[in-house]
Amino acid sequence: MNATTYVLAHARTTQLAYAAGYGIMLGLSVACIAYLRRHRSSAYAGDVDAARKVLLPAFEPLFWVLCGLTTPFTLFLVYLLWQSEAIAPRSRVLPEALLQGRQCIVYLVTIFLHQTNVSARALWRSTLLSLLLSTIPVAIAAVFAHFEPVELPAITSPSCYYSLVVVRVGVMLYYLYLLRWPMSRANPRIIRCFCAYILGFHALVLVVMTLAFHEHVKPTNQTVFATALYASVTPIWIWRLLQADTQYWRGLASATETPMMDEAVSTKGLHDLLDRHRDCVIDFAHLKLEVKIGVGANAQIYRGALHGRYAVAVKVYAPSEITEATLAVFSQETARCALFAHPNVVTFYGMCISPPMVCLVTELCECSLEAYLTEPPPPTRAPVLDQLGLMLDAARAVAYLHSFSPPFLHRDVRPASFLVDDQHVLKLTDFSATRRLAPRGAATPVAHPGDVLMSMQGTVEYMAPEIIGGTRGAATYCEAADVYSLGMTFWDILHPGRDKYPNGYGNTFRVFEMVLDGHRPAMHHEVHVALQEIVTSAWGDEPHFRPSAAAIVRDLEALQVSLLCAVAGDMYRSPRCELLRFHGAPRPKLAVGIPGDAVVDGLCELEYARSSQAALRIGQMLMDAGYLHHITHHRGFEGRHDELYMFETAGSPLDCIGEDELSVQGAAPRAPVATTAATCACRSYAQGFGARRSRRPSSTQQRHPPAPPRPRKSKVPILPMQGTTDRLSSDSIGLALLDDD
Repeated sequence: MNATTYVLAHARTTQLAYAAGYGIMLGLSVACIAYLRRHRSSAYAGDVDAARKVLLPAFEPLFWVLCGLTTPFTLFLVYLLWQSEAIAPRSRVLPEALLQGRQCIVYLVTIFLHQTNVSARALWRSTLLSLLLSTIPVAIAAVFAHFEPVELPAITSPSCYYSLVVVRVGVMLYYLYLLRWPMSRANPRIIRCFCAYILGFHALVLVVMTLAFHEHVKPTNQTVFATALYASVTPIWIWRLLQADTQYWRGLASATETPMMDEAVSTKGLHDLLDRHRDCVIDFAHLKLEVKIGVGANAQIYRGALHGRYAVAVKVYAPSEITEATLAVFSQETARCALFAHPNVVTFYGMCISPPMVCLVTELCECSLEAYLTEPPPPTRAPVLDQLGLMLDAARAVAYLHSFSPPFLHRDVRPASFLVDDQHVLKLTDFSATRRLAPRGAATPVAHPGDVLMSMQGTVEYMAPEIIGGTRGAATYCEAADVYSLGMTFWDILHPGRDKYPNGYGNTFRVFEMVLDGHRPAMHHEVHVALQEIVTSAWGDEPHFRPSAAAIVRDLEALQVSLLCAVAGDMYRSPRCELLRFHGAPRPKLAVGIPGDAVVDGLCELEYARSSQAALRIGQMLMDAGYLHHITHHRGFEGRHDELYMFETAGSPLDCIGEDELSVQGAAPRAPVATTAATCACRSYAQGFGARRSRRPSSTQQRHPPAPPRPRKSKVPILPMQGTTDRLSSDSIGLALLDDD
């Protein structure tokens, strides 16, 4: 059998080798996608082992591109086998096209790892470049096949052969360079192994080309079959390479040597950022983005699921180009969020780097204060209570920032910077503009601006006069600027939906002129006098005469005690109260108590609240004011039946009814009074201190009904009701005292 006859007879075998190689590559690519998605679902549910096997979400489209590249070749070759058609290569064009189909995949991954980020744009750019590089050898073979045709068994001319050898050698030299100096991403050892694998593939290709050029037909076919099988495992190497790059972005890869190549800003900067904030890193495999719920100035806000169980808010930074300035802003905000811990500051869960996205994960609230104020409030018996609660929360948040030494300035206090949670508690957020003042007495030269001379930052209607009066984009101001903005926020709470400066006609410079001239928003005559005084003092012209945020908190707390006195009295006289008895004293002591759900129902019946959330908030305010106490003094207010609360009627939390004023004749208990006893932690718990952070269940978890609360045994025995259950009579109290075991 001559060489030509052998080539024609074994063309189908060669075709089968190519089909097997591409089929295996396609199958492995599909298997990688299925494997990735299966473990991603487990990782979302909190499986740590599955999280270690998951690649970056940005890498999944890469495997879809691999499937798109291998599918046409596989279908074409399978179709030829099914039709029993054997096409003998009469030039170098067809073998080169089948070869470059595999090589395109290798180019794609290599170029993709050289990109400065892993965005969709970077993937498209890598795909186009890899297609271009793969087309060049095919074009060379086509040109020489047209101008220098050959006859079987030869399939290439000398000019075409040497030209393609030069191309192959150039590619091999590049991978030899990567073998010596690997890329800064992924893992150097994995990159070197991948380069060695690619060099082995090109060595086999050179052997095939040389054997075919010298018309060694039988060894050529055998080597083609070996090369096809060798190249079929490329997806496995790609998976290992991308897994190493995923570990790099996680910050877990430990390079044993210093990379010699320069890193791009976005790559090196993000990795340094992750190293600086390693203690608050959330693995991207545990965080799932669900729906977009808002758009900020430089970020987008998503509702997400953490560990598949907890609903969280995710602030996503995804700029087209990540610069050093962008990383500096994000790093500063991350550090501040990790530092702040207060019941009226949004809880920070951690940061997550999932290139090309950089995320901040916080607790999920219902809405912003700005959106909350746009809805008409439901009519209640005392609408000032809801307003007072919001104002007190806002003041405590700002006072907390100012309590640091040196203090922090938020610099953008406004309704949009506060969030309202499901219990109507206000929480401060958005610390991107927050700065820290210079220490007292520290020099702050203009050449090196400190924390006193700062840029003009804020929203027009909430900017203090000293900020507006700045020159050249800079102004000198301190904590009083936040107090001014807080006063304007108070006005919004007291006058929802109203325009502050109707004569300003929406003109920024007109509003600036009015503020500098001393004009302030008009106050409605129905606003409580004490609240009017607090607001007007907060937005005074002279910053040094404005009260501190801590002083505003004290004034609001005093007003809270005054306004809640009537509410506590109404609840104290409610028939829902029970009689409690305490042991451990020379004589037993009694108190009037009420379950948590009864407090919620009672506040709604008395029209102090129109919803259970609003009633919960008023219950917390009653505890904060010192009227209501948990029976153990170690828990905040919860609207549950198994949590028991009592009203304060004397100086000591446990001495609710003094035995010197209670006789066997049944003297009526005194009216409730506010207390601040040092032995009672109820106020602290009511404000949110010491309470366990409760995360909201995600949307998938909310489909199942919540388990009933576990009964909690009180430390204080409860005395069964004596006599009728609708009222507490003096006879029942007297009988209870006689029943002393």
